[in-house]
Amino acid sequence: MDIDSVVVIAQLLTGLATLTVASVLIWQMALQRKSLEMAHRDNEQNLAFSGLDLTDKLVAVRMEKDFSKVWVKRHGTEKELDEVEFEKLNNYYLRWFTVMNTEWRMGRLTDEPDGFYYRRKMWAILNSQCGQEFYIREGRNFTRFDRLRQLGDELYEELSGGPVSDHIKQQSV
Repeated sequence: MDIDSVVVIAQLLTGLATLTVASVLIWQMALQRKSLEMAHRDNEQNLAFSGLDLTDKLVAVRMEKDFSKVWVKRHGTEKELDEVEFEKLNNYYLRWFTVMNTEWRMGRLTDEPDGFYYRRKMWAILNSQCGQEFYIREGRNFTRFDRLRQLGDELYEELSGGPVSDHIKQQSV
């Protein structure tokens, strides 16, 4: 066997070894991708359940003896609340908006064209006079994402019967 034949056989073996290694790496990448997709699904499920858990806890607060008395008064104006009632309700609303901001930041249902999930959560606050006053006074600026704020503004206008800008002007006067 001459040297040229040995070189050709060596090159063929090297090429075959390279092809084998590349095939194994591609197979490992495919397995890793499946693993990452499963982890992503698991994280999405955990986020969903965490959001539901926080929302359930906030809803449960409404039934607590001391807070339920304040919750009933939310249909009046903030001026009708005493200082302690105002602080309790304001703190509750801030927590509610914190959960919404966090869920939005984490990408929870942000791709819904109608924003149903967040409209429903905002409705829980904006369906009362105190909730609408909170939104104008603090909640709107506390909302960190433009699309989420837009959903809040649209719902506010539906429930209050007037544009957000008019109510912001009234409050600053």
